[in-house]
Amino acid sequence: MKSFMITVGNFFFRWRDTAFSLIFLGGLVLIAYPRPGYWVTGWFGDLQVDQILSLLGLLLALSGIGVRALVIGFIYVKRAGDRKKIHADELFRDGLFAHSRNPLYVGNLLVVTGAMFTVNLGLFWFIVLPFFYFVYYCIIFAEEDFLSKKFGAGYAEYMTTVNRLFPGNLGKLSSSFKGLTFLFKRVVKVEHASTSLILFSVLAANLLKFRYRYGIDYDTALQQSLIAGIVIVLLYFITATSLKQAGKLEWNQND
Repeated sequence: MKSFMITVGNFFFRWRDTAFSLIFLGGLVLIAYPRPGYWVTGWFGDLQVDQILSLLGLLLALSGIGVRALVIGFIYVKRAGDRKKIHADELFRDGLFAHSRNPLYVGNLLVVTGAMFTVNLGLFWFIVLPFFYFVYYCIIFAEEDFLSKKFGAGYAEYMTTVNRLFPGNLGKLSSSFKGLTFLFKRVVKVEHASTSLILFSVLAANLLKFRYRYGIDYDTALQQSLIAGIVIVLLYFITATSLKQAGKLEWNQND
């Protein structure tokens, strides 16, 4: 079973962004064409419940973005590996890596869960969310297999002292960041595209959900606030992309 999960993990490490984007795009289509009464396309609760779920979803997504920012801000991690294959030049054990072996995936799982709260469709609760969790666990298993082979006893010892996902060793939190410098430029350069895509998708899903699921017009305060949020996200993406292309987001590679 583990070898199968490693194979699945290696596959989705390369294609996860494409697969997840297509799945969420399908969710937007289902939101835009609601069909209540079917477990696949139906949703839970009324407008008030959906508003609460949307708020929780946004908070979870922001939490995930925040976790990823803390990781990238203190330690530069090549997220996409080497040519879309799992790769690591060194074993990170400082920063959040002292408390979770996979802090970036903790952030990703928070984002994915937040997206499910936002969409609030039976298909996504019962099939898509478990699928996402399974895929991420497979990717983690594949990375553990690679790291175990590359770093040997060092990684084996790391596995015995730090949890796979759930943060531990919290009493040593302050010392974990000793000697590290948070680089905001690095966060913006590395994360601006994914952050913009996440927030745009969540806000757009809410905009469509409240319009087509509940008939709330775009000129209401709720919808106008979502539109304003989308505009802000787009402006952030354009600004960050321009700064990156102009070389304004470079940092000292030794930090």
